[in-house]
Amino acid sequence: MKRNQSIELLRLISIFFIVIIHSTFAAHSGIARDAIAMDALARFAVPIFFMITGYFILQPNYTRIKFKKQIIKLTKYYIFYEFIYILYYFIIALLENKLPTFESDFITNMKYILIDPKFGFQLWYLINIIWALMIIYIFNYFNKLKILFIISIILNLIGVFISNLSMQLFHTILPIYMTRNFLLLGLFYIILGTYIRKVDINKIKFNNNIILAFSIFMCLSQVVERYLWRILFNSTFEEYFITTIFASISIFIFTLKSNVNNKIIEKISSYSMPIYFLHILVIDILGSLSFHILHININVIRANWVGNITFVIVVCIFSCILYDISKKMLQLLFVKVIKPVKVTAQLNFKSL
Repeated sequence: MKRNQSIELLRLISIFFIVIIHSTFAAHSGIARDAIAMDALARFAVPIFFMITGYFILQPNYTRIKFKKQIIKLTKYYIFYEFIYILYYFIIALLENKLPTFESDFITNMKYILIDPKFGFQLWYLINIIWALMIIYIFNYFNKLKILFIISIILNLIGVFISNLSMQLFHTILPIYMTRNFLLLGLFYIILGTYIRKVDINKIKFNNNIILAFSIFMCLSQVVERYLWRILFNSTFEEYFITTIFASISIFIFTLKSNVNNKIIEKISSYSMPIYFLHILVIDILGSLSFHILHININVIRANWVGNITFVIVVCIFSCILYDISKKMLQLLFVKVIKPVKVTAQLNFKSL
């Protein structure tokens, strides 16, 4: 199926904002308000990723076999990249003589690996999708997706409120896996994407400029809502908001109504998921290299907005490079080592 290039562009924009969130944009410049505002503004990015998954997953020709294959594919991605992060942090612990710390972190990681991993923490997104898709598969099999959608809306709103009001309700800050999980976050946005696919975009009479203006307004409203949760309820969660729902929907509809025709976008967008999987690794590597080899604190370079933007772009570029290098190494390993061994084993078996 030919992908909508407008959605591919939205995917690129979303991953850029995700890197902004994880790189603690502007936090190192001493302008905390800017950091808080930018972080809140970017919160539509992960829900958009969920919605894109939902938009493509339940196509009219999407069979149960394809559905199962998608879940298996995502599970393989998760296992592979989780292994990469565990291996990386093990090597770092070995070099820095911090194996006891690694052992403790590893135990924690394995305890929550099916909900919210410690190593490669951004991979919680994959876990969300895998669990959510299994639930959607069951409800779709019994033709009860509408009921699940209603349930997911309620669960998402519950998630927003209990995460922001955890101190008032439970007298403690809830762990992230209890508030940012597939039931309270991923499930709703994935199903939302499937239902947006059923909407006839051409029947939406609003001018695209109006939709864009509303999208920007709702993104800015996330910033306002974050401050309100903090001021009125002393909330420290500050991740997803009620306004995020409207920001995500309006951005997605604006994207579908837009006509983007650029072959380069589709090619570059193929790096969106590799950037997501690898950007945390790249951020850590860049920080370590700048400190230990160049003897430069990278946060000094990021002491202003230009430095922060530059850093985010560099992280994205290096993530792409790392992905290409890893891909070529795996291909070389398969051609030079695995395939010859496999052929030899088959010949030996036939000779028996």
